[in-house]
Amino acid sequence: MDDGGGLAAAVPRLVAGGATPQFGNWQCDYASDSGPTRVGVAFDRGDPPDARDGTPTLIGGRHAFVLSEGNGDVMVTVPQRSYLGDQHQPVSESLVLALAGAGTAHRAETRRLATALAATATSHLPPTRA
Repeated sequence: MDDGGGLAAAVPRLVAGGATPQFGNWQCDYASDSGPTRVGVAFDRGDPPDARDGTPTLIGGRHAFVLSEGNGDVMVTVPQRSYLGDQHQPVSESLVLALAGAGTAHRAETRRLATALAATATSHLPPTRA
């Protein structure tokens, strides 16, 4: 999932090229070399996201949800495609970006940065089908 350094370059102090693949390369984690800031990018399959998953917004022309946690962490969910599962239940495949460890002092900046990182990651997704 490493995008050639774009995500690492966008967050000061993240280890350049330091993506750590997880879960069969469906997730990558980036860690700071000088502090607690961490970024995780994953593809997830589950219930379609809704307002419980954060504030609805548009990122890169796609519907998305931005959730700010009480500790200052931010999670952005961008649905890629939806379909009916084997039990005929709605299922969504989504890009999920989590920015953690920045603390509560700069909540608005953390939210802005998480949204910008999600836009970078979203730009690498294939087009959605109508």
